[in-house]
Amino acid sequence: MFNFILQLSDELKTKICEIEEELKKVEAYVKIEKLLEDSKGSVLRDVIESNPHIIPFLKIGKLGFFRKQLWISYIKKHIEIFQELEKKYNLLEDKLETVNLEDTQWSRALRIFEERFTLPYKMSIQNYKSTIIGSSIPKIEFTFKKNGKSVNLDRSRLDSIDVLSQGEKRALYLLNIIFDIEKLKNTGREIVFIIDDIADSFDYKNKYAIIEYLYEIAQNNKFYLLIFSHNFDFYRTISSRLSLLGSSRLYTNIEQGKIVLTQEKYQKKAPFIQWRNIPNRVNVLALIPFVRNIIEYTDKEYSENNDYLFLTSLLHIKPQTNNITFSNLLEIYNRYLNVGAFVSEVELERKVCEALYKEADEVTNNNCDLEYKLLLAIAIRHKAENFMFKVLENRTEQITWKEKHNVKTGRFDEFCSYLDNANNQTRELYNVVKQFESKENIEVLDEVNIMTPENIHLNSFMYEPLLDMDIQELLNLYSRVKALNV
Repeated sequence: MFNFILQLSDELKTKICEIEEELKKVEAYVKIEKLLEDSKGSVLRDVIESNPHIIPFLKIGKLGFFRKQLWISYIKKHIEIFQELEKKYNLLEDKLETVNLEDTQWSRALRIFEERFTLPYKMSIQNYKSTIIGSSIPKIEFTFKKNGKSVNLDRSRLDSIDVLSQGEKRALYLLNIIFDIEKLKNTGREIVFIIDDIADSFDYKNKYAIIEYLYEIAQNNKFYLLIFSHNFDFYRTISSRLSLLGSSRLYTNIEQGKIVLTQEKYQKKAPFIQWRNIPNRVNVLALIPFVRNIIEYTDKEYSENNDYLFLTSLLHIKPQTNNITFSNLLEIYNRYLNVGAFVSEVELERKVCEALYKEADEVTNNNCDLEYKLLLAIAIRHKAENFMFKVLENRTEQITWKEKHNVKTGRFDEFCSYLDNANNQTRELYNVVKQFESKENIEVLDEVNIMTPENIHLNSFMYEPLLDMDIQELLNLYSRVKALNV
């Protein structure tokens, strides 16, 4: 009898082992085993092994019931603590009934937001109570009105139909920032705000609304602002409206692999004033497009103005380009800028283009001021046009080009006559040369067309493309364009 029991026990063990081996082959079992291997899983394994009676309740369909039973057991075990919590909750509920919902931090943030920013919707907070006690974030409802009709949408619905622009979405994100700032105002703590390109994607009205809010923040003597921006117009405006001292206006540059902070050179004065007041060789060259623009803005017949055409010959290759001297420039600068003399380093009889190329050759990574970028951009265009003229001069066949929508065919000198009145000489040359040149050379000329037009001609942002551009990008392109002429 005893032997029979032992034999039965061995058979049972064998059977159990067989079952275990079969279980290990089941995909669901393997997944469960894997989940129980980490630190959290090992805790759950211990709980299950110590309380095997809970296994039936771990089915997905019974988890809700199991969770409820667990909470009931916890409450019964700690009934006195729960009763105390209930009392506090009821007191808080009574206080919430007396709260002026229009004077909460979220309400103030929403009011500030809607007073400052222009957006196609109005907003309201649907869950004020839970927001006040911090149990959830605000649930915002958006109201769109048109032709006397209103449509209400919650955030998830608004996101799903994707009707907001990037600027409007970023403005909405600002609501959360405004709330956090309003909350910090009451702490009395010293706070440093790091603000990085906050105005990107905004139209001008909302961009200025941001600047005004930053101005308001800056009036709090406990708040300190560190503002980063690639947008020169934003930088210039906020520097002015916040009355930033020169020591607080810095730009970054990379020198020998390190980021260097340098006090901004021009401060409150436009660079043109400094260039005019210190007419050294680099500044005189940088002023060429500016003086040309002065003529364009002040003379209705500028296209026939001899001074305008003369300066155009320094921005494009024309028959007289290589013969223009600094003495010729001084006469024009005297007429339009009241500059009576250049500094002594400027040799009046020296050829302007000769000096332009020499200065461009000497620019380094450390010369990241606007005037160096500007003369590099001009030199790049010169070198590109010189190369393209040489390509066309050596063509023996007829050249084809377009005048408006008409295709023209003719000799090189006939094409040059057309160029004299073309709006964009560099582009017209490129359109013809790309028919003959290699892919590699055309890629270089493509970059010239991309990088130089807006960089040379003054625009409403005061050379913002050049200010945003790394000096190394211009140096690299200048080297590649010079190589075309070798």
